[in-house]
Amino acid sequence: MTSTALLIRNSIILLAGTVLSKGLVFVSYIALTHQLGVEEFGRYTTLFVYVTFFALLADAGIESIVIREVGREPDAMASRLGDALCLRAALILLAIPLAIALYPTVFDENAPIVLLGLASLTLVLSNRGASLRSLLEIPYRVALRMEIPAGLGVLTEALFVIALLVTLPHWGLGAAVACQALAPLPFAILLARLVRRDVPLRPVPDLWGMMRLLRASSPLLVAMVLNLILTRLDVLLLGRMRGAAEVGLYAAPVRLVEVAALLPILLMTSVYPMFAESHGVSPRRLERLFRGSVRFLVAVVVPLAVVEIAFAGPIVSFLFGPEFEASASVLPILAIGEVSVVVDIVFSSRLVATNLERRNLIMVLAAAIANVAANIALIPAFGAVGAAWATLIAYVVRFGVAFAWSDTRDAAVQALTSLLPACGAGIGAYLVLAYLQFQSAILLLPAFALYAVLLVLFRGVSRREWDLLREIPASLARPTKEPPEPSA
Repeated sequence: MTSTALLIRNSIILLAGTVLSKGLVFVSYIALTHQLGVEEFGRYTTLFVYVTFFALLADAGIESIVIREVGREPDAMASRLGDALCLRAALILLAIPLAIALYPTVFDENAPIVLLGLASLTLVLSNRGASLRSLLEIPYRVALRMEIPAGLGVLTEALFVIALLVTLPHWGLGAAVACQALAPLPFAILLARLVRRDVPLRPVPDLWGMMRLLRASSPLLVAMVLNLILTRLDVLLLGRMRGAAEVGLYAAPVRLVEVAALLPILLMTSVYPMFAESHGVSPRRLERLFRGSVRFLVAVVVPLAVVEIAFAGPIVSFLFGPEFEASASVLPILAIGEVSVVVDIVFSSRLVATNLERRNLIMVLAAAIANVAANIALIPAFGAVGAAWATLIAYVVRFGVAFAWSDTRDAAVQALTSLLPACGAGIGAYLVLAYLQFQSAILLLPAFALYAVLLVLFRGVSRREWDLLREIPASLARPTKEPPEPSA
């Protein structure tokens, strides 16, 4: 198979696997909200978000470093993967006791040892984030043959949904935690056996190789810590200041709006190498790709945000149950933030591709500081609604900081001018729904017709966006760089 065909095939497999997996994840959240209720779902969310902070210690960007080094030295796969497995295992052994020991300090209550122990197993088995299992995907990622990991990921999520439906009515929160921790186990074992067959891992760890890998990954760890503070600290602060029920009211709509981030992440997987290739060679092409990406993605996401704002109450009641009606005041704020998240993912990809990752790091730092300050100020008085506003404020601050430097100001101006037409058209569609008093979902037809007309009139979409989409398959024939981690 030619390199072009292999890359296109791998991209299609990743797209299909990601869509199926994320769809099953969303189904699992609906099952959890209906069966657990607001308070128990809040406890479930808080527990796994808490463990995620310690997962950073085990993550440390090890996958990205190993893939980069194996790309340069393909024959070093066995030694590099062995170093990575040993290093992550050592970091996990440090992270789990640390998480259990610090829990009473963070939440001012005794640690639920059994639940924490089960949740901590995700550091070993998880298919959703960094774990020992995720390292076993490296040979497939390097070879551009992701059908096995993608298929096992889908099967894991399917097993998780089935296990939830069977056990949740009987054992509640304990079952939910156990299912998420243990559902990946059979497929992780299968993946390990397949990798072991093809990659001759050495039985003795190389301490020098482990230290070298840890030193190389430390800058990525700093960026990941800041990103996690930006995107997940609000849950811990909510739990600390307002209790588990408020976390549940906040977490349910958060899971809903996170679905919209799937499209820019998938698009940037292909467009990011095009950014990197154009940098220093064709600045005009880079600008065109950047503007086209923002315009296309915002044009797609804005109508979704309008629906979530206009029909927030019916949406949360239908998806999560009547107990989550109070989440209707959270969803519109997060829906506005969806547009910011889309722009942020594209903007971050451009900065990393053009060797401006230090600027990106400063922007994340500013946003994280703003997020913490806004959460502390708003959560005591407004609870989940305050946390939503804090998230939106953080993304606005992050984007605003880009105007501070001459080497990022032009890109910020391009992003702003690219998103305004779709936002203006979205406001027009919302005003139509408001005039018709949001009486029925059938009213979306005239509202979206107006949106399409205004989008064309405001030049928010043009032939350039379709040219961008047609250019992506051609880019797959070229050597690609690893896309940056999404910042949100």
